[in-house]
Amino acid sequence: MVVLEPRRVAARAAAWRMADECGTPLGREIGYQVRFERQAGRDTRVLVVTEGIFVRMLADDPFLEHVASWCSTNSTSGISTPTWHWRWCGVCRVRYVPT
Repeated sequence: MVVLEPRRVAARAAAWRMADECGTPLGREIGYQVRFERQAGRDTRVLVVTEGIFVRMLADDPFLEHVASWCSTNSTSGISTPTWHWRWCGVCRVRYVPT
């Protein structure tokens, strides 16, 4: 699963909090990737990334075949299911993403 966070600090903090809540070391089952920094391994099941990293993931694999699901965080409701938001226009300009 890929979780999108808009800022690097938020991505690191979200990954740390999830790993702490699950009682696993950061980078094992839950990790993060931001610009110039990645703390994740082969066993990582939840990866928290910034939108820039997600755009690069889309450029490399437009259908995200290696990703089971993804979600974005929302300041009003926490984690939301994948839905269309106008803020995704910048992401979708890189490659066409069916909605």
